[in-house]
Amino acid sequence: MGLLTLVREAAPPLAHRVNVYGVSVAPPARGQGVGAALVQAGVELARSWAGVTSLHLAVMDSQPAALRLYERAGFRVWGTQPDAVRRDGRVYAEHWLSLDLTAP
Repeated sequence: MGLLTLVREAAPPLAHRVNVYGVSVAPPARGQGVGAALVQAGVELARSWAGVTSLHLAVMDSQPAALRLYERAGFRVWGTQPDAVRRDGRVYAEHWLSLDLTAP
């Protein structure tokens, strides 16, 4: 139905950070809460790892539904990289988001 990958930073000064990669939901399962369930499960798993204080991810501006999904889960945009990706003659920005896992 879906996939979400968590990768904890390996370098000791960054080991408090976990990155979210490769989130996707199969087309037939979209709109049924699968994405929200995956994100929530990822957040809960990251919270269970000792010393982890934040989650980080990036979303292309061509994915407004994904951006809304993460914002509903509590992630906040902290920056936007303009001209991040060029594909098929189009230019895309990339939004960088984080979630503070120390907040209640």
